[in-house]
Amino acid sequence: MFLYLYDFHTTPSINSSKSWQPFDMTLYEIETWLTIGLSSLSFISILIVTITYIIAHFKARDHAKETKMSVIRKLVKNEYLVLSYCSSLFISHLITPLHKLASKYFLSGFVRTDLMCLVVGILKHFLWLSCLFHSNAISFKIYLKLSKTMNANLMRKDNWLKSASKIFFYIYGATFVISACSIAIHFAVKQSNVYELGRKDRINSCFLSQPLYLIVFFAFPVLIILSMNSTLFVIVYLKTRSTLDSSECTEGNNLFLKLAIIMGLSWFVYVVGVVVTEIVPNHLLAQIIVLITSCQVNLQGFIIVLGLFWGACCEFLFNKKHRVNKDNQGNKKKENKVRNLTVL
Repeated sequence: MFLYLYDFHTTPSINSSKSWQPFDMTLYEIETWLTIGLSSLSFISILIVTITYIIAHFKARDHAKETKMSVIRKLVKNEYLVLSYCSSLFISHLITPLHKLASKYFLSGFVRTDLMCLVVGILKHFLWLSCLFHSNAISFKIYLKLSKTMNANLMRKDNWLKSASKIFFYIYGATFVISACSIAIHFAVKQSNVYELGRKDRINSCFLSQPLYLIVFFAFPVLIILSMNSTLFVIVYLKTRSTLDSSECTEGNNLFLKLAIIMGLSWFVYVVGVVVTEIVPNHLLAQIIVLITSCQVNLQGFIIVLGLFWGACCEFLFNKKHRVNKDNQGNKKKENKVRNLTVL
């Protein structure tokens, strides 16, 4: 998660410093250990489910026609976007507890931690924006896949989402532009403190320091992507409900879009809570909103990966009916089952 309760007033007076603490020490401890625990649960879950998913592909292969290397090549070719998304989620959740532990137990003892704080802040900003744009790219691909199913005119080879290079150019290009703008302002404008050093009496976020930067460089992109994903979900849901029969693949597509909307909404509400807490430091409702939505944000990887893949993986790996049928038709069904594990 990105923990951004920032030092909006960098030099408060001694008499008024307590009134400007958005969180008291009890809430700070709760937030810290929730972040560490839930983020750890998320990156461990992502690792386990991803490994299980790969094992399912190996078990579904035709041993007479496919080698292990051919399965790996097919997996990378067909599922590059999903694997890249899982990687971004994994790294994002992995760095969060490490940063919190370092901030809580090690960095607070040093006189200057500005460089470390800057590096961590930029890295977290880039990773979470990457996750955001990954969700948008997958949502678009779901929409285009449905459109091609329903409209033969859209079966063109030159669609930009069919090219991995163009997809990643969109994801990482947009992420880089936003991050580069925030970094440029941090270094070009004196005393801008875009990525500001946290304090012991605040949640040591080392993220976007002030409400203005938080809104411009994170809340605004989140709102745009949330609106786009919501629109795509409505279109896909209405088309699948009125035209196509219900299937596991269709249910998986709709499930991903729902989860993308929920997590995008959690991000946006979290930012609103942080901004309100900065403007009205002792606002209890804003503090509660921050704690609740921070739980959802830290569980993002767990919810998305588990919701999409775990049920299908378990059914394929552990359900006996797949082991009983060993004829060619059964093997083909298993292969199709694994192909439908993803949303693409």
